[in-house]
Amino acid sequence: MTWRLPGKRTRKRQGTVIVGILVIVTLVSLAAYHFTSEMEAEHIATRNAGDHIKAEQAARSGVEAFVAVLEQPRSQRGAIQKLVGVDVELWPSSLREDATSSFKIELPQLDESAKLNLYTLLLWEQNTPDAASNALLNLPGMDSETAKRILDWIDRDTQPRLPNGELHARNQVPPRIEELASLGGESGIDRGPTTWVNYLTVVSAERNETFDGNERIHLNDPDLPKIHGLISAEISKDMADFVVRFRQYGKETDDAASGDVSDPSEIDFSLPARYRFTSLGELLGSSVSVPANSGTENVIVPSPVKLDGTYTKPIDHIFDLLTVNRSHRLVGRINIQTAPMEVIAAIPGVGQAIARQIIQARGFGDPAQAYGKKFRHPIGILATSGIDPIIISQMVDKVTVRGDVARVRVNGRCEGQVPEFSCEVMVDLSDRTPALISMSRIGS
Repeated sequence: MTWRLPGKRTRKRQGTVIVGILVIVTLVSLAAYHFTSEMEAEHIATRNAGDHIKAEQAARSGVEAFVAVLEQPRSQRGAIQKLVGVDVELWPSSLREDATSSFKIELPQLDESAKLNLYTLLLWEQNTPDAASNALLNLPGMDSETAKRILDWIDRDTQPRLPNGELHARNQVPPRIEELASLGGESGIDRGPTTWVNYLTVVSAERNETFDGNERIHLNDPDLPKIHGLISAEISKDMADFVVRFRQYGKETDDAASGDVSDPSEIDFSLPARYRFTSLGELLGSSVSVPANSGTENVIVPSPVKLDGTYTKPIDHIFDLLTVNRSHRLVGRINIQTAPMEVIAAIPGVGQAIARQIIQARGFGDPAQAYGKKFRHPIGILATSGIDPIIISQMVDKVTVRGDVARVRVNGRCEGQVPEFSCEVMVDLSDRTPALISMSRIGS
């Protein structure tokens, strides 16, 4: 017979219970730790998401600020210099205790108006055969075959410049310039380097308004008394007289014409406007043959506008007030204030030698000049460049010193950290209503 000591089994059971309790406590602690870790990760993720949203909203605020400045007339765009290249805080630290969000605007090396517009190339080609291909050949990385293939791709005719050049061609200008650089073998455009694509655009445009945002005087308005009154008030009476006479009698083409320029007949507003200005360049060095006060011979009345600036106002102020185009939007003019030599040289009749003269006359500046106010009209640069007046008169309606389509990069920051949201935005302010052309995020 075996005897068991009293209490021994009870102590064993108590040890088992203690071990079980320790296991349960450990499991609960692990579960709590896991729950805490998950909650902390969720908190970090939520905060990061919130910071990302703040950074994105800061970037969008930068876009809105940039658009708000460019909506103003050029005379009121000085604030652009305060936005470009600096961190702009959205909330000053004096108004809130925590850190702020900010944005930074960066302009590209070439603004859209400093590039060749494909629509303009086709227009040049219509007026002068081979003008478009010759213009393209000025661009870096461009060769004759690529230039011809580009023109076959975008022009509306079906006559190929190269064998199979019109095969699968779009036969219209693409909506995005990047299409030319990404086309496949069916077009042949993707052969070799595509540096040239950075010098082309399809969106450059500007408002047809004065430096101060006012309506320009339309020289081809059929109401001659109206034109005369506006020009007399803004410029001078002799300028108004010349414009009306030009509209009534046309431009004098006989270089041998002579007469007493001091004795023209008075303006007869009953005579209709039979001629039109085709370009503002016709104000330079032109003359009009009109009846004299006495006798049967006509007299020659020269244009009062002089390139040397000896007039009632600086010549760029005068030309800024005038237009021969009734459209409120001008497309594809080249900004000679910011364009590189390759683009300026591409303008028909210019070339590299004249392009260098223009660059020397304008000086060198940063891309923000595209939205600045150094000159009111490109004639201000051309008049001091030493270029032949005939070439200036041919260029004046092909160039500009402004641009109202902008491509900018905006970096949004949250709490002073490195950029958390970067985007490239293109906005068109050349129409009466601002339009967002594209917005793409840069990076992840």
